[in-house]
Amino acid sequence: MIRPVMLFTAIIFLLNIATGFSSDDLQSIIARLKNDNPKIRRETTDQLGDIGDKEAVKYLIPLLKDENEYVRQATARALGKLKDKEAVGSLINTLNDPDINVRAFSVWALGEINDSRAVEPMLSLLIDKEEKIRDRSFESLRKFEDPTAKRLMVNTLIEGSKNYNLDTHMQAEGMLGKLISIGGNDIILKALEDPQGDNAETVDNYIKLMEANIFHVSDITRKALKDYNDRNLVISELSVFISGNESPYASIRFLGELNDPRGVPILIGTLKNKGSSVKTVAIDAIGNLGDKEAVMVLLDVLADPKEYTGTRDHAARALGNIGDDNALDSLLNILKNKTENKEVRTGSAVALGSIRDKRAVESLIDIFKNDKEDVLLRIAAASALGDIGDERAVKPLGEKIEDPSGYLKQAVQNAIRKLTKGNK
Repeated sequence: MIRPVMLFTAIIFLLNIATGFSSDDLQSIIARLKNDNPKIRRETTDQLGDIGDKEAVKYLIPLLKDENEYVRQATARALGKLKDKEAVGSLINTLNDPDINVRAFSVWALGEINDSRAVEPMLSLLIDKEEKIRDRSFESLRKFEDPTAKRLMVNTLIEGSKNYNLDTHMQAEGMLGKLISIGGNDIILKALEDPQGDNAETVDNYIKLMEANIFHVSDITRKALKDYNDRNLVISELSVFISGNESPYASIRFLGELNDPRGVPILIGTLKNKGSSVKTVAIDAIGNLGDKEAVMVLLDVLADPKEYTGTRDHAARALGNIGDDNALDSLLNILKNKTENKEVRTGSAVALGSIRDKRAVESLIDIFKNDKEDVLLRIAAASALGDIGDERAVKPLGEKIEDPSGYLKQAVQNAIRKLTKGNK
């Protein structure tokens, strides 16, 4: 059964559409906003929104504070349809309404009106605890074409992705991914461009975002830095960032990926003034670059018993990657020293295999044959012998081909395969 109030509203609405209505007609409808029945107030606000006369805005705004939440919801919806900027301030105040649907309609309405005053108040709602509010805020803010609004939106989500609260982190990261899927990678890069056109500031923004290690966007900024047309500027800003931050892991790794010798002095500098974990990352980057300028510094790290074991191990392996003969004696001394840390000795064995100098063969055979040595060290020695490719290793390796240690057996088989293939 159709209720009389609804029937009356529908008839008035259809008559208005068919014949038009005068100012007096509008005032007659507006008068019903003061009716004691909340259903009539709600249906009247809906009608005013559909009629589309902005004269109604000033009469609707007070109803955003109506005692009935359904009236407040309908009012926010009507103001969104009318798209009059006069309502912006009141709608912003309604973002704190206790009713979730009132807040949701207010966010939608602000997106429809598209006034820049609404941007900042809606930003925090991107990571609201309520999914409906987050989604409505996301869709509303996306409607703003103003570059400043887009920049603020992206940066808010980036900051949310850094949040230690797991829910906030996941929500913000998910929205960033959604934003990228809709707007492409450029939406991130444009948001990071300095508004004043300062290229150094823009590059610094890329670096900071790369360091944030956010799933959806770190690769975007890494690629942007790699493709940037001013490599000098990129390296300069990386240097500034690395020197000014305690744990610039991503920037250090990136320097290694750039394969530019200008990065080597920066990486060497980190070995003098950073903690062990940062040093280890820098050493790996130096090894990737393969620049012999770093050999002496790496040898100092390798020889220093006060250095963290893992750092010395990585120094040995980096020396192997660089492949400088000057490292041979130091690596052999480490390998043969049974009082030395087994992890560092293992790294030295791997390095000797990378350098492939046959002067290391006898020492590696001695390590491999000694059942009292650590099995991981023996595995490294076997692999190194296979890499060097000297036929003197064939017999001692063959004698251990049925070793009960599965991992050692596999290393022996691989080494013999390399040796026999190399001697054909």
